[in-house]
Amino acid sequence: MAAEGGSELAGGADGGELAANADACEIMRRSGAVYRGQIDECGRAHGVGTQRWPNDDVYTGQWFSDCMSGDGSFETSYGTSYRGRWEANAQNGFGTFSAADGGRYIGEWNDGQMDGYGEYTWPDGARYIGQFKSNKRTGRGRIEWQSGIAYDGQWLDDMEHGPGSLHFPDGRQTFGEWRHGERIMPSRGVSFQMAQPRKLADVVREQRAAGNCAERCINDCSVM
Repeated sequence: MAAEGGSELAGGADGGELAANADACEIMRRSGAVYRGQIDECGRAHGVGTQRWPNDDVYTGQWFSDCMSGDGSFETSYGTSYRGRWEANAQNGFGTFSAADGGRYIGEWNDGQMDGYGEYTWPDGARYIGQFKSNKRTGRGRIEWQSGIAYDGQWLDDMEHGPGSLHFPDGRQTFGEWRHGERIMPSRGVSFQMAQPRKLADVVREQRAAGNCAERCINDCSVM
């Protein structure tokens, strides 16, 4: 989620007009964005400042050679926000993203994407804790639904993929192997109370039918 119009920040004041004032300068960008804050000897945003775009997106924080770099916050006109570390106009390091629907991600970022270890919480309280890659749940992670059911195991592209386990509110646990969101086989040496391995999608579908859960995915996901 690199800031919109971020590429227009590169290359000095982008040919815009500069109002000379040592500590509180104003740069008018060709895009229509307006920067107010500290600058360097070349007239580039450098230090602490605020930039507002024509669509009312706003970044406030640290700048380095006309790029958003350091600690800063970015708020969009449609209700999303990010607060944390930046490098070269993109989220890099640790930060918090708040979605317009009330969802929230706290964790590591790389080049503007959720990447590394983090925690995503949906508006209804469902929560995923684990690894992300390019904005998707990939690697080891655990998701807990409001119904009390949890999946703990491997993920790939936002789907359960690899060895994992289901945990139920009554203490039961089932272990098995998943492929692209569907359970295909149990692990050896584990006794299942179910007659045959069940797809995670079936478990969640039953919970939905009972009114115990609702849509809660970052992306459109057939399983959750």
